[in-house]
Amino acid sequence: MDTESYFSVTHPLTVNIEPLAKNDTVPKADELVLHMPASFQIASEIAQVDANSLRFLNQLGEQTQDLVNYLSLQSKKINMLLCHMMAQEDDIQYRHHTLAFGGGGIRYLHSQSMEVGQFASLKIFLVDEASAVFCYGQVSQCQAVEQGYEIDMHFASIRETDRDVLIKASLHIQSKQLKRRAELRQQEQN
Repeated sequence: MDTESYFSVTHPLTVNIEPLAKNDTVPKADELVLHMPASFQIASEIAQVDANSLRFLNQLGEQTQDLVNYLSLQSKKINMLLCHMMAQEDDIQYRHHTLAFGGGGIRYLHSQSMEVGQFASLKIFLVDEASAVFCYGQVSQCQAVEQGYEIDMHFASIRETDRDVLIKASLHIQSKQLKRRAELRQQEQN
């Protein structure tokens, strides 16, 4: 996968891929907010507030552990609402599942080929992270396989904060996968 040397992880995510017309232009990263669904904007802002809050709370020390636990529970409730809001943005007509994803792009399987260079708007749903990313991608490779076409799409326009969300999610998933493999090896040895 041509992902500009970003790490990618093999994992299925729900993604909406809506091809753009040939004459459509892709907005620059700093203009993405103008094209982004409202729920994606809200989710992005809440994720940023959460990250800043946790950094602040961690600096306060151990005596604030009860407060940290309480705020974590409140955050989980908000995340559940966000997941519901973002699920409303999932359009079955454009729904696909990634084979792999990372900070540089996605790979997915499609029944139809796409032309290399074709642009598309992407909605990437990160349920485990209670987040979603809206960006634009460009087909970098389309290869015929037994089940259809394996398509690599690199991010043509993405906000750096959203790229960070994808990087963190891929590392989190990789960590889970490595832990699971270690558990399986341990079970096999016993």
